[in-house]
Amino acid sequence: SAFDYIRKLAQFRKKSSALGSGKFMHYIPVDGLYVYFRYDKGQTIMCILNSNNEKASINTDRFSQNIMGFTSGKDVITGTMSSLARPIDIAPQTLLIMELN
Repeated sequence: SAFDYIRKLAQFRKKSSALGSGKFMHYIPVDGLYVYFRYDKGQTIMCILNSNNEKASINTDRFSQNIMGFTSGKDVITGTMSSLARPIDIAPQTLLIMELN
C-alpha cells in the first residue's frame, strides 16, 4: 500500500503544473490543522495536514482567497470528490491533497 501511495503521488506530481512551478501560500495552523496551497494559472492544489490523533473537520470559509471560483476538490490518491461548500473531514495523522475544480 505504501508503494501504491508513493506511485500515485509521483504520477500526480509529474503532471502537475502547480507543483512544478506554481506559487505557494500557507495559513497559520489552527487546532492541529495546517493548510497550504500550490497554484498557478491552470491548477490549484489544496493540502490539509491533520496532526491530531482524532478525525477532524475543517471549514473552508477561512481560505476564500484561494478557493474562490472552485466548488469541489478531488483527492489525488483516492479520487474522492469533496464539496468546498461544507466542512471537509480528514482522518487523524493524515495529509489530504486535493486538486480543486
